[in-house]
Amino acid sequence: MTTAATNLAETIGQELRLPDIDPEYYVYAVYDQASCQACVDACPGKAWILTEESLGLDTDSCNGCGLCVSSCPSGALHMHFPWTIRHFG
Repeated sequence: MTTAATNLAETIGQELRLPDIDPEYYVYAVYDQASCQACVDACPGKAWILTEESLGLDTDSCNGCGLCVSSCPSGALHMHFPWTIRHFG
């Protein structure tokens, strides 16, 4: 594979492994005094950044393990797992 194709494949692979936040189920958007930080506590890479204003994700620290998704009690986090990823040479 060419360098450009390799870089594109790596970028797509990184984007696919990152969890998404569903704003309809995000507890801090629903409740003013929410205190949940299950995703932050479950993350081995400490990729989740929780402040008083927002929840963010350090994409460089996220390894895509999905532990945050399974720990979220409100179901606000989810990941997209493609059926197959094929690399063409």
